[in-house]
Amino acid sequence: MQLLKSYSWVILSENISYKVADKTLIQDKETGIPLDITPFFTNKQLEAGEELKSIKFLIDNQEQAISLKRKKDGRYKIVLKDPNNLLNVSQLLIDTDEVWFERDSIKPHVFHVYTRCSDFNRSIVPFQKLAKGDSRLSFSTQRIGQQYFRKNVIEECFGKCVVTKVKEQEPSILIASHIKPWVNSSDIEKVHGGNGLLLAPHIDKLFDSGLITFDDQRKIIMSPLLATEVESSWNIDVNSAFHLTKMQQTFMVFHQDNVFKH
Repeated sequence: MQLLKSYSWVILSENISYKVADKTLIQDKETGIPLDITPFFTNKQLEAGEELKSIKFLIDNQEQAISLKRKKDGRYKIVLKDPNNLLNVSQLLIDTDEVWFERDSIKPHVFHVYTRCSDFNRSIVPFQKLAKGDSRLSFSTQRIGQQYFRKNVIEECFGKCVVTKVKEQEPSILIASHIKPWVNSSDIEKVHGGNGLLLAPHIDKLFDSGLITFDDQRKIIMSPLLATEVESSWNIDVNSAFHLTKMQQTFMVFHQDNVFKH
């Protein structure tokens, strides 16, 4: 599925969409769904006034009172009842913050719901761990929030490769790479833009494999295991200091100590 924008909605892929917060969402805890966005949630045609009960919405992997309805005038809407206020919808900023919906890879009728805020500390991040017991709704081992992480990294890196300065485009040509590996990260670290670098594929391969890292002066260090001709053939600049944010530099310490091949 190609990226689709409709009013305040964006569909990023077959399994991921998000809604930019507006006044109705924040005040009334509900939001209309444009007709071209509706198939993302269901292909079932609802009668006027009908509520779709076959899909489930999860926040922190717990089912929440969020429903999909068709209004009497024929338009569709999502109602965020959420009695525990886990999404903090009333705190979202209009035209800035977002509510994300990610389809579970095992159970397509299940959607993981989280928020992306301009102040990351206010975000309700994707929940990675599954609930215990047979009553859990999702048995998926998918990495929830990969596109969410990617968007955070793109903003952190100003939309261009940290090393080559090549800008991201559509279709995508750059990779959002974790600094501290996903497997070693907390749920917040897994999706934090500061724990990522936007890199050209050949640079990502070296960084992800631990064949290069960045020192405390933000310069590239080459692993002794890397063939000497790579530096010149790929025109890798080991003398310049690259732009890394303070948060990226903090995560880089882990990469230096645990990923880089000395």
